[in-house]
Amino acid sequence: MDRQAVYDSANRHFICGWVSCYCLPNGYCNLNPVADLDGDGKIDQADVDLLAASDAHDKQETQRYMAICAFVLMVVITIVMCTPIIGEDRIKALSGLISSMYFALSSLCGAYMGFTTWANKK
Repeated sequence: MDRQAVYDSANRHFICGWVSCYCLPNGYCNLNPVADLDGDGKIDQADVDLLAASDAHDKQETQRYMAICAFVLMVVITIVMCTPIIGEDRIKALSGLISSMYFALSSLCGAYMGFTTWANKK
């Protein structure tokens, strides 16, 4: 076995930071180990494409959950602010923080809706 073959086989599985990576012969490195997803007994480009599609779906689901949670948080905070649970003096003291939080959460929801619409039009 020559030096390059030993180097290539040693770098097939390695640790990038704290996440296990798997590098395919074409140089494509994936943070998730590529498995035989279609059950044909070998790892090929179809398995890599299927894993990439699964990762993209998981990313979209996570972004959707983030937007839903941000919207629910805005509704809950609004309801809590309208009840006598929190005193008026505290609300006045935290008004700058509360307005910044509403701006950030509404920006997250708006960005999600905008990018989802833009991606669906492509």
